[in-house]
Amino acid sequence: MAYDCLERKRPGQRALFEALTGDFKRILQAIEGSPENEWLTDWWRSLNVRLKNHLSSTQPAFSFLNSPVICRYMMPPVAREEINLRSQLAMLREHPFFNRQDSLLEDAVGEPPGLILPELSSANLVHHASDLVTFCSRANCDVRGLERVIEWGGGYGCMAKIVRRLSNGSTYCIVDSAIMCAVQWLYLATIFGRDEVRVVRRGEGVQEGKINLIPLAFLEEVDLRADLFLSTFALNESPFAGVDYVINRKSWFGARHLLVACCPISPNTNEENGNIGIISRALAARGARIEKTACGDDSFYAFR
Repeated sequence: MAYDCLERKRPGQRALFEALTGDFKRILQAIEGSPENEWLTDWWRSLNVRLKNHLSSTQPAFSFLNSPVICRYMMPPVAREEINLRSQLAMLREHPFFNRQDSLLEDAVGEPPGLILPELSSANLVHHASDLVTFCSRANCDVRGLERVIEWGGGYGCMAKIVRRLSNGSTYCIVDSAIMCAVQWLYLATIFGRDEVRVVRRGEGVQEGKINLIPLAFLEEVDLRADLFLSTFALNESPFAGVDYVINRKSWFGARHLLVACCPISPNTNEENGNIGIISRALAARGARIEKTACGDDSFYAFR
């Protein structure tokens, strides 16, 4: 079985997960309850409730990435994109970032859906790795040399995992809702160890050289600066308050590099995104290179 093979290739992850999972509820309780609603759309608030109910009714299972919310809304489909994924895999294997035999091997924790066989990679891992390689080419930037990265909306932590492995020792910050910060903590701490991943509490600051998970409720209390601001299909699903905070109040957190992906129609709600014009104009004013995707719906990536 593929997941049994992954566990053999990623030894120790199940044991570490079982040691960590008992703290999941404690971590979530420590950071929830503070107002984060202004940073979330109604749709994302409802998804957060569903995810919390699913994961905190009992201790999260080792296969927690198969939660309906994570599986449906944070994972690309495999069957529909298999040909494209194969070409992306072939391209990545030629790149110095990912030309080692195990560099695109998935992790066992979460039992991630969308595995690509026989390589034991995954659709999400390949998509994020491809985004990084394209960014480095378009922006003339080596992500391995970046000291501080801020990701706005980090999913379950896949992009953070890739960047961390490429640039060990960098300071990586994810800004997200309380439940997503708890999910990211469980996933990333299982991979890198408890000491390398911290959830920022009220009154605390960023710890250099670590992965820092910043709940939206505490966002305005934390001093954040970045070399790279990164957001793939998350900023465009934020309400105006979040978009305004990133663009106008924080000026992209001072980042000299940008990797932003946006979709004018939310693929999750099929509703038109009213902030897309604000985001695209701000990116253009910042000197970002904007490239439309092949979707034909004005989705785009921006690189700087």
